[in-house]
Amino acid sequence: MSDILAFTIFALIFTVGEWVAVKTKANIDVVLFVAVVLLVGFWVGLPPKIYELSGILPMAGIIITLLIVGMGNMIDFAELKRQWKTVCVSIIALTTACFALVFVGQFVIGKDYALAGTPVFSGGTAATVAMKAILEQNGKTYLSVYITLLLGLQSLVGIPVSSQFLKRAGKAFKNNPAEMELYKNAAVAGTTTEKKRLIHFPASLDRPSFHLMKLGVVGVVSYYFSAALLQLTGINVSYIIVALIMGTIFTEIGFLEPDTLGKTDASGFILFGCVIILFSDFANCSPSDVIALIKPMAFILCVGTFFGCITGYICGKIFRIEPNLAIVMCLTCMYGFPATMYLSKEVAECTADNEEERKAIENYLLPKMNIAGFVTGSFATVLAGIFGGMM
Repeated sequence: MSDILAFTIFALIFTVGEWVAVKTKANIDVVLFVAVVLLVGFWVGLPPKIYELSGILPMAGIIITLLIVGMGNMIDFAELKRQWKTVCVSIIALTTACFALVFVGQFVIGKDYALAGTPVFSGGTAATVAMKAILEQNGKTYLSVYITLLLGLQSLVGIPVSSQFLKRAGKAFKNNPAEMELYKNAAVAGTTTEKKRLIHFPASLDRPSFHLMKLGVVGVVSYYFSAALLQLTGINVSYIIVALIMGTIFTEIGFLEPDTLGKTDASGFILFGCVIILFSDFANCSPSDVIALIKPMAFILCVGTFFGCITGYICGKIFRIEPNLAIVMCLTCMYGFPATMYLSKEVAECTADNEEERKAIENYLLPKMNIAGFVTGSFATVLAGIFGGMM
């Protein structure tokens, strides 16, 4: 197999996965589709060396670092402040559910399986990328297949459950005339705000290559900061987690502009690369390996969903958010964007009686769902660092 053929096979699988995700409104997302196709593909004869031949695997560390820095760059504190209730409910409910998973899980499926699987349940792709890097550093790569399978399957549970609760939240909102009136003409808030910048660059440097270089610089700083921290204090914090924090800091001081990753014109390739890299362990995964992992995966998905519903409901009561919506805010951790957008739009369409009501319901649900999905994904990446250090 030639290198260009290996690369094109991956690109074709990912492209079809995106098409399927759009057609099914993210009920079958890209990650799930790619996971199933590659898993079955390796079983029926896809050569294990396809990763090395494609040239993607040697770039894994670079691609992952750029994605995590870009994720930190997307954090907008002004928008998070406006949606402070959503942020509080998402973090508190998720944290409670995660520690309940770890506490119970260590007795049922073992400490390592509980610690590795919980961040994946709580944050999807970004947390899985971070956890895989940490597992490699800790010499526990045998857990990689487990967490990637878990990532692929969890949307099958999270999306249908969230859909039911979100429909209840939409109906409750519709039956509140005062709230409906308030959101009828409300615009869906964006996540980009103008802010004072300490660092300014000439407009002539506003080029994709320059933005890509800046992401790389932040990645380099993160790597050597993590190494220096370990050498000076003995504290081992994965540079992947440091990259998330540094992405936020360098955005606040103006070194990175909002949506720097998008401005590189390489965001699509980086996302493609990260999703494909996630499943590199499938090349040596047999059906018996998958069967052996059914118990820990079922535990994480079932118990995690249960605790997510309970803690979300309690947090909704505390913060005076519609309980069904609060539950879904916690469960967004299982699928994230763009499923948060598809679910909000779908519920608005099936709940409303006319276009005016549809717009009001969408204006009510969409910002909260997108912020919740982003917060859970970011916070879970930090949890991956914490739990990875406990393994």
